[in-house]
Amino acid sequence: MLQATTTATAISQLVISGLRIKDLSNIPQIINPRDCPQMLPDVNFISNFIPVPKNLDRTNGYWESTRNLNYWVFYAEAGQGRGIFEHLKGMVDMFDAITTKVLSTDFNGLDVVGVNLGGFGVIKDTNNKEFFGFAISITVSEFVNQ
Repeated sequence: MLQATTTATAISQLVISGLRIKDLSNIPQIINPRDCPQMLPDVNFISNFIPVPKNLDRTNGYWESTRNLNYWVFYAEAGQGRGIFEHLKGMVDMFDAITTKVLSTDFNGLDVVGVNLGGFGVIKDTNNKEFFGFAISITVSEFVNQ
């Protein structure tokens, strides 16, 4: 069986200095600037789902499933300080810390095959409040028995 929610929980339990990571079951409706930086699952949490059969026996065979798990990192409230360039080094360091931690963690039965950056910039929460931050996509692969 695929493990998207289990994987989201495991990611939320990673310890990365200065970062709060939320699980699918505790995404805040409003981003509080004092809680930043924080990493939240995107509403479109799963994308680019590609199941590939690994043998020809579709009854008793197994599949390799590759997909992206998508997150937003709300780094700091926009308008705080001089602007995005004041926060750019911190955001780059945060991206590197997340990437290093995700790539070095053993997620039981799951392989992390890539981490992609959606670009640094202004992002909005559900109330259209602006934050400096970035999108991050974690590409995972897992084998599934039928």
